[in-house]
Formats: sequence, structure tokens, C-alpha cells
Amino acid sequence: MIRKMTLVVTVALSTFAGTALCADWKFFGEFASGPGVEEAMFYDAESILNSNNSLKLWVKTVLSSTIKEVMKNEALSKKANEKVAGGYIPPLTSLYPKISNVAIVEVVANEPFIKTKTEILYQIMCNEKKMRKISGASYKKDGSREGRFGITAWERIAPESNAGNLAKIVCGAK
Repeated sequence: MIRKMTLVVTVALSTFAGTALCADWKFFGEFASGPGVEEAMFYDAESILNSNNSLKLWVKTVLSSTIKEVMKNEALSKKANEKVAGGYIPPLTSLYPKISNVAIVEVVANEPFIKTKTEILYQIMCNEKKMRKISGASYKKDGSREGRFGITAWERIAPESNAGNLAKIVCGAK
């Protein structure tokens, strides 16, 4: 019993640690979470697992005000420009070719000092166009955990939504 519990804890810790240390955050949308508060949404391209005809992947949100402030950093701007000059095309631009600044937003989101607002493990059933939360946590501005949440019911993915953008990118434009 103790071995089983140790294995579960080890897997859980490495999963959460892996999202922070080996992540490749890609921008896919933004939403208002309150009056005057917007959050940018990112999925971790390195965490996508394909199993049982579904995808599991980590999503995080970051306060848009934080992103905008850090975007002023010239070194990060140069890093994003070099990435684009090297041929990088942000996945969201496949859906919205005229959108700009996505590369710098992604570079900022991948910086280790950026504080995450929420981090959620989602499961997406691509063929059925539905998704659900598996687990996650929300964080205060100081980085301390505010709350946790577990598995939710399946929900239909609205076509012209942030969830729709995410599904189109990770499932393919079906």
C-alpha cells in the first residue's frame, strides 16, 4: 500500500514539476476573468498525451497585464524576433494569420519568473468535440495556491471560442 501511494505521489509531483520545467507554452486565447482583468491562455505543447482516442494536455493562464509589462523587456523582444526570423510560426497564426505579437507573448509565458494564475490538465475528445478538466489549481498574485479542482463533466466545445481554438490547434482543423 505504501509503495502504491509513493508511486502516485511521485507521478503527481513529476507531472506538476514537468509542466513548469520542461514546458513549451503556446498562446491560444484570452478572456476577461473579472472587471478590468484579462488572462492570456497557453497550452503546453510538450505535455500533449494521446491515449484512448483523446488528448490530455496542460493549460495555464497568466494575467494579461503581467504579459504586457514583461513584453517591454528588450532582451525578450529580441529573443522572439530571432525565433520568428529562424522560421518559427506560432500555432495560433494558422487560425488567425493577421494576428501579431504572438511570438513575444509565448516567449514571455515561457520565462520561469512569470506567475501562473491557473494551471489545468484538460482531456479533449477530438472526434466528439468535447472536453473536461482532469485536475488543476489556481494561484494568488504572490504565487501561493488559492484553490484546487478536480475532474469535471464533459462539455461541448463551442466552435468560435478559446476552447475551439485550442481544439483546432491540437486536434487539427477537422
